Amino acid sequence: MDHSRLVEVTEYVNRNAPHLAFEKSSFSDLDYSKDCVGFAVDGDRIAVTHTKDTEAPVLRYTRSEIAAMVRAAKAGQLDKFC
Repeated sequence: MDHSRLVEVTEYVNRNAPHLAFEKSSFSDLDYSKDCVGFAVDGDRIAVTHTKDTEAPVLRYTRSEIAAMVRAAKAGQLDKFC
């Protein structure tokens, strides 16, 4: 996978958190039909939701929790979930 390419980001609004503009990358389907995870900054937390459902729950994580997940993904430790 070429990690050096620019990633297009699109915005999405969740009805459970209308004050947040969730972003999803071009690695997700751009038609919002499937495989879409959105992220937004919510104060000192990172909000995460499924962008297929405008009423999906919104989970909030600390930046260190998100950083740990990203490091694990980059290291291949989450490949078994794909």
